[in-house]
Amino acid sequence: MRTLPPSELSFVIRDVGLGMTVLESFVNGIYTMIFAYTLWLICSRSCRHHKSRRLMVTIIIVLYALSTAHLASRWAMIRRAFVVDGSTEDTILISLQCPPTWIVVLATLTVSLMTLIADCVMIWRCWAIWGRDWRVPIAPLLATIIGSAFCALSLMDQIKPQDRYKPSNRTKFTNSGIVYFSLSLTSTVMSTTLIIYRIVTVSRRAHLIRCYRGIVEIIAESAALYAIAMIVFLPFFSQKNFTQGYAQAILIPITGIAPTIVTARVSLGLSQEYDTSKTVTPSLTNCDSFIPHSPAAPIILDSSTGFSPSGTRDNDKRCPDFPPNEHV
Repeated sequence: MRTLPPSELSFVIRDVGLGMTVLESFVNGIYTMIFAYTLWLICSRSCRHHKSRRLMVTIIIVLYALSTAHLASRWAMIRRAFVVDGSTEDTILISLQCPPTWIVVLATLTVSLMTLIADCVMIWRCWAIWGRDWRVPIAPLLATIIGSAFCALSLMDQIKPQDRYKPSNRTKFTNSGIVYFSLSLTSTVMSTTLIIYRIVTVSRRAHLIRCYRGIVEIIAESAALYAIAMIVFLPFFSQKNFTQGYAQAILIPITGIAPTIVTARVSLGLSQEYDTSKTVTPSLTNCDSFIPHSPAAPIILDSSTGFSPSGTRDNDKRCPDFPPNEHV
């Protein structure tokens, strides 16, 4: 990126700082509507798998709370810069570039936890669908563990205010972040690929590919939503471009929006119709396990209740039940 004169640089930093906060507020507002409506859908539907539903609701709530906490840290920084230290352009610039340690740590921690939860739950669903065999998701698991180590290193660099603004530490933080987000993207893509491959191959052998076609589409679409946001964000972040703040403002809520949308689609019965004319091999977990989060929370289809594409109950068009002892 070309070197800007001091006056123009000051304007860009102030403009991006305020603009990315407003953009994140807008996207988080959309997230809030989706989150509230999805919770209402889940709570209003009867479900025999209460443990699975509680887990799903808990993860969705935690992700929303983390996203909101990150937005709160952004507004705290903006208020401090423009209200508390807003006497001159120079004081605003200094405040934006040197926020308090607690704001930096909170913002970094919330993003890290959201991404970590996303990866861990995706790996768990992959493990469940592959018959609880840890050898299958070992690659995405290693990617998540290594990425978490780099995330911890970058977080430690942010805790020490005296070292935070050294050029060497800024470079170290950027490099650690690139590795962390790249490994998170790799873990998500690998887990999603393994899940889709398992569903397609087993359902094809059981002649049930039409039954699970809608589920595969939901998984692929929601994983793509997160992956595209991450792919757009990484180049800006690696180039230390000021405009990376806008990409980050969209990426953070999407980490929670993607699984929440999947939950709403399944609850409304917006996936393809399910064919019960044939039975499926019991080597897989039941339909609940076929709906993982993507990429941030497990999405569980209530196999006790069928839904047609119109959103109405249709017990004659649902995925066949599996043995209860294989439900995860």
